[in-house]
Amino acid sequence: MLSAHTLRISLLLLYTAGASVPQEPIADLNGAMPHAVGDRWIYDTEIRDEVDSRVEVQHWVQQYTTMAVEFIPEGILIRRKVSVLQPVVSSISIRIPEESNILVHGACVYYLQDYYRWDSEQHDLSPAFRNALNHGESLPDACFPLRHGHTWSVPNLREQVWTVAGRGPKNLDDSVSAGSESWRFEASLTSGDENLVWFQEGVGVTATRTFHHGTYHDERVRLLRFEPANSSQ
Repeated sequence: MLSAHTLRISLLLLYTAGASVPQEPIADLNGAMPHAVGDRWIYDTEIRDEVDSRVEVQHWVQQYTTMAVEFIPEGILIRRKVSVLQPVVSSISIRIPEESNILVHGACVYYLQDYYRWDSEQHDLSPAFRNALNHGESLPDACFPLRHGHTWSVPNLREQVWTVAGRGPKNLDDSVSAGSESWRFEASLTSGDENLVWFQEGVGVTATRTFHHGTYHDERVRLLRFEPANSSQ
């Protein structure tokens, strides 16, 4: 008989090889979140800020590649490497992390960034995020199943609420990747900011937009293409 430790390792090997493990949390998402090793997303990012009465534009293209899928006590961790394609950002105000990982926790996903959610030095969830997650004090980026009017929030911070407001663009100048197949999430997470995220099931985030009312700030991210790991087979 296999020991519990050996069985866990065997399941992990099967999972990362593409075998189905229906009892694991990611199966509850019904294919909404791609998780195969080798999946690639290529995004175009543009940030416009008003600096000294002029608009400063920063622009780059980066790629996210799934390198591993790991079981952790909090759920399933999709490890993604970040590569800057063009051009390399020269501004010291922009720091692009080496990883941009995704945590699947129950029926929700969290896109992990440095400092609060992901500790790049320790290659682990940050202690602050793990504590917040375990106490239900962290805001998910998406919760499934998606449907019009669906909301999710931090229980103790009711002003931080994402709402599935519909599909497709909200503004005439939203990204072309925010198409009719993508659900649109809306929130005002910081005073004066409007946050928009478009998510297509089976693909992931197709576009984001954050702009500030008052001082000018407009940050747009659009998906150029998603390349599933099995697309060449």
